[in-house]
Amino acid sequence: MVKQSIVVLVLGVILVFTVAPNVNAGMDNSLHVVLETEYIDFDVEPIIENGRVLVPIRAIAEKLEFTVEWIKDDNSITITKGDREIKLISEGKRALIDSKPVLLDVPPRIISGRTLVPLRFISESLGQNVLYEKWMDTPMIWITSFKLLDFEDVKIDENYRSESDETMPPIFYLKDSGKTAKDIRLGDTLEKVKAVYGLPFKDNIDSEKRGFLIYTTPFIPNSGSGFRMTFEFENGVLEAVVIS
Repeated sequence: MVKQSIVVLVLGVILVFTVAPNVNAGMDNSLHVVLETEYIDFDVEPIIENGRVLVPIRAIAEKLEFTVEWIKDDNSITITKGDREIKLISEGKRALIDSKPVLLDVPPRIISGRTLVPLRFISESLGQNVLYEKWMDTPMIWITSFKLLDFEDVKIDENYRSESDETMPPIFYLKDSGKTAKDIRLGDTLEKVKAVYGLPFKDNIDSEKRGFLIYTTPFIPNSGSGFRMTFEFENGVLEAVVIS
């Protein structure tokens, strides 16, 4: 039963990431930003300055449902959501997060009326995970609430066995005696897996602690690229791990 259900899950994930045509349309050597699972279109492009990536803060903050306000009197920008308040002063290397000072790698820049801030600041101030890497020759940023896997996390070794047929790519199952790259084994608890791997890309666990968690490496939106790790549980106990 576990084997059948996990194959269905893997097929479903593959379909989700392959439904859209022209997935690489517009992919070039310019910097691309993915927020959760979608590209962000900016009216001012991100830049790289002194080895640091700066991105327009308004487009990202508003998509995360923060309110953004420009204060002309002191040339600052205030970003709020609930009790969270972030204040940036143009060209200054200090910001305030809930009234606490934070030192920025490089100062914000105003370009064509848009405030660009260091990438690291987004993770510190907006509570997101941020990853910058090159996908082939295209520099890309992933800004996500869920935790992205490292490619080392999905390394296939003697801990896994493979199954494949002519209709689908190989699927790799964790052996009964195996362990993942982060030392998770079959029989470990749901709580332990979450503590080790963080917030998943997809959480389908019910009130009886049955179901699955899916984690993903960096990926191109609406494509089959990237790798997935699926953890399946029964009553809160890990019964299967598959890499696809």
